[in-house]
Amino acid sequence: MVILKEKEMENKAEKWMIEAVKSMKAASPSSLKIFLRSIREGRKQTLEQCLAREYITLSHIFRGSMNSDFCEGARAKLIEKDNKPKWQPPNLQSVSKEMVNGYFTEVDDPHWEILRLPSRSNLLRVDVLKSRI
Repeated sequence: MVILKEKEMENKAEKWMIEAVKSMKAASPSSLKIFLRSIREGRKQTLEQCLAREYITLSHIFRGSMNSDFCEGARAKLIEKDNKPKWQPPNLQSVSKEMVNGYFTEVDDPHWEILRLPSRSNLLRVDVLKSRI
């Protein structure tokens, strides 16, 4: 019985990995590199820093300020439904570090606002909460 459950778990894990790799192969090469960098940076940042970084990168992606992969993905998946996006650049090797860096710079548009989170001074600190438990 235990061996069957272990085998079943292995099969589920293998299916998950296969689906994950399949999804990554279908994704925009630029997006893959952007989000890998974002995940790596997020490990060393506060929640507020992570939210601000994500806001900046997603602003560039949605605005198409670096490339039009977001619109191209929507076209291929939702509009024409051909599932054949033409990514620019077309592969991971063609996505330079400079291209990725551009997504992490503030949006250069006077009409675009920087993310400003509300003050958290009215919230109890986590260490104070723990001491009360």
